[in-house]
Amino acid sequence: MNQLRTRCFEVQKFLMRKNCYITLFFSLVCLLLCQQAFAGNPLYMNPDGTPLVWDTTTPIKYKVDAQGLGKLSFEQSLKLVQESLAVWESVPGTGIKFEYIGTTEEAITINNWEEIAANHVYAEGYGVIPANTTDSQVEHYLIIGFDNTGEIITAKGSGGASGVASMTGVAGTLENPEYIISGHLFLNGLFFNGREDDGKDLELIDFMAVLVHELGHALGLDHNLFHYEMYSRIINGEYDPSYARYLPTMFPRFIKTTGQHVITLNPDDIATLKWLYGAEDFYTISGDVFDTAGNPKDTLLVTARDTSSSLCNAYAQATSVTCSQMNSLSSGEGFNFYNGKYCVDDDMLGSYVIPVLDNGAYSIDVGEIPTPFASSISKFGSKIQQITGGAEFYNVGDGITEDPYMYDEVYMDGADLEDINIMLASSVPSSGELERIDFTYFEESDSFGLLDDGDCPEQSFYDVDEVVYGVSAPVDSANTSQQALTWPGCSLRGGHTTALMTSSSPGLNLACAHSLILALMFGILLVARRAAVSPVAERGS
Repeated sequence: MNQLRTRCFEVQKFLMRKNCYITLFFSLVCLLLCQQAFAGNPLYMNPDGTPLVWDTTTPIKYKVDAQGLGKLSFEQSLKLVQESLAVWESVPGTGIKFEYIGTTEEAITINNWEEIAANHVYAEGYGVIPANTTDSQVEHYLIIGFDNTGEIITAKGSGGASGVASMTGVAGTLENPEYIISGHLFLNGLFFNGREDDGKDLELIDFMAVLVHELGHALGLDHNLFHYEMYSRIINGEYDPSYARYLPTMFPRFIKTTGQHVITLNPDDIATLKWLYGAEDFYTISGDVFDTAGNPKDTLLVTARDTSSSLCNAYAQATSVTCSQMNSLSSGEGFNFYNGKYCVDDDMLGSYVIPVLDNGAYSIDVGEIPTPFASSISKFGSKIQQITGGAEFYNVGDGITEDPYMYDEVYMDGADLEDINIMLASSVPSSGELERIDFTYFEESDSFGLLDDGDCPEQSFYDVDEVVYGVSAPVDSANTSQQALTWPGCSLRGGHTTALMTSSSPGLNLACAHSLILALMFGILLVARRAAVSPVAERGS
């Protein structure tokens, strides 16, 4: 089925490029044959219901800033970039390969960044090249820049962030984009400048984690939101930071000193990337969430868990995130289809499609998106729903009132599972309303398993210092629970950021700054959301 979907959309995009009149007819056939072909949390969606990603029939070209990052030399910075790119290249079946094509002609600064890296989205399908179009947009490449003063990230509206990524170009038109053709990613050198007086410097492995996360956004992945309670208990000192191994690389928060976990992709990260880029070796679990009146429920978090490894092998998607017509205006007018706020197609409001990697038995639970993550999914614009009757598991005998922990397994056996629909209870159970099924339930319940070797065991130590400096890093576990990076996933209209805050202001870890990127062409307003950072053992996405 995955192969059929891939071929279907390849032909569809070919017809779109040729402006064929039969494209509309073929699109309808694709929707019938390949319905709900995509899952996970995509950053951008096309009007035809497919995610907007890079064309991987050729390598993704990139240039690196012609200067070093913070206290790193240029050569050391390039090694860090290439090691981070290799994390995503290592996922089999996606076709993702990167090609280094050199440095920018000059070092990028606050004075020239828009001329080099662009601050708007260019669509080449209109047949004109506006005067403000950059070489990266015309020649199709990604720019990885080093903002050593923090001024560029501030100019993008993401002041204080440690990293930000934005899409800057698409093949096709803004109404019907085909592929991402250009983008930029900036890292804040103030977080690695060697100064002790500003309290910002990260360990190199943690800075690599920031880069790996932002590259995920550059590839088209949005944030993954499950295990919020686990994250909260780590930063509050109730759980050991080693629990961060259960949080995806694309989680909206990063716990300082957990970079080793972040640079190792979680099963959810891998499955979502495979789904986005049309790999063959994954399956999907799909359905709809609705209330007792049959109304679809959008912006809820649905999580599928392999019952033999319920914390590590967990996969999630927010309902309505794959809406095929996410428009910029509630009226259905406007042009920013691929990353708008409003779902014009009501049939998609309650839909979810979750990619998973393995056959086996799965439980499905549904809950609310955590309030601190309200803006972590770019399309929702902070508008998230409360769950009717509280969080609950999928079960065959859904009732108006029921035990939220009653569940039925679904079995993946070499084919996608469809119509796994969830009717939400209309009244709160006597045990009280749940926002989400707490991760401790899976640890304590006899019905769910953990891997014999510890469930998501820590990966072997990756010595990034040896790779970048040629010298092994000293082992230092100090301050493990005292500082945290947060990238509260504020990625609207082309921007994702990560920021760091001091432990004197722990509440800021929930903050989400908004940056407005004016698409100077065609009057498109692109809103880029960023992340605030907090300093109490957090983890990142």
